[in-house]
Amino acid sequence: MAPEAIAPQVTPLGARRIEQAISRLQALPAFYPTVQKALQLLEDPLSTNGHIQQVLSSDAALAARILRWANSAYFGFYEQVRTISLAVSLIGREKVSALLRRYLAEELISMLSGRKPAARQIREISLATATAAHAMAERLLRSDKEEILLAGLLHNIGELLLLSQFRDSYEEMLRLTDHLSREEAEQAIFGVESRLAGKWLLEAWHFPPFFPTVVERCVDPWSSHFSEAPMAAIVLVHTARRMAEAWMEDARSGRESEDINAERAEAVAQSFSPRVLGALEVDRPFLADLYLRLPGELQRWREILE
Repeated sequence: MAPEAIAPQVTPLGARRIEQAISRLQALPAFYPTVQKALQLLEDPLSTNGHIQQVLSSDAALAARILRWANSAYFGFYEQVRTISLAVSLIGREKVSALLRRYLAEELISMLSGRKPAARQIREISLATATAAHAMAERLLRSDKEEILLAGLLHNIGELLLLSQFRDSYEEMLRLTDHLSREEAEQAIFGVESRLAGKWLLEAWHFPPFFPTVVERCVDPWSSHFSEAPMAAIVLVHTARRMAEAWMEDARSGRESEDINAERAEAVAQSFSPRVLGALEVDRPFLADLYLRLPGELQRWREILE
């Protein structure tokens, strides 16, 4: 049956309603101005650590989070870090910026999720995608692995946006996916796809262009002709998302981590096209091994991220 015959006879919400919802969200988190100001200073070579410390210390919860990062096993400094200024010096401005953006993403995701049961699955696939993406970036010795991790966390933020702001419409969209593709169902109900809504949200929150670009294109990396896009990063997050979907399918079917054997991992790796392999410059055994290790990596990153 043709999609238009299945889609409900309703007027899609449209871009304007989505943009209005995003405008409301911009002012919600009380911590946001502090994080934004700190990010501006961290990226300004003329700013001093004293000025950065002053801004970060103005939010007690944020300051506590930074000191917790600095004293965590992840960094492993020999002495306890007691001041924000020392934390910034030891961790480095670039790393602190990456951690602040991750913090911002986590708070935004948590805010949008609320107590909605449907949000749990979205968050699960977000974390699994981030985990697979980061593990892949590490193995490929990419210098932007922190950005890749964050892009993985944010890749489906548009879904949370639509769920949190238009719950009834979102549930109607889910019902349509029994007959339509996810993209067709989103178009029928909202008038835009969630990936585009996610891009608009990140742009409104002033995330660097890298992140909105990856969010918009990771579902179908070759859907646009933009020549300056970070294609390798987009394909990497796309690949990680598909691995996360396979992992969630395995989890729903009752497979435990020890049941994800070499045969299953090879089957997942075989599902990727030569085009994906070429863009990443990897082979299928590389992807199979990554999928085989995904449950352990996911457990490790749960401890770091949550």
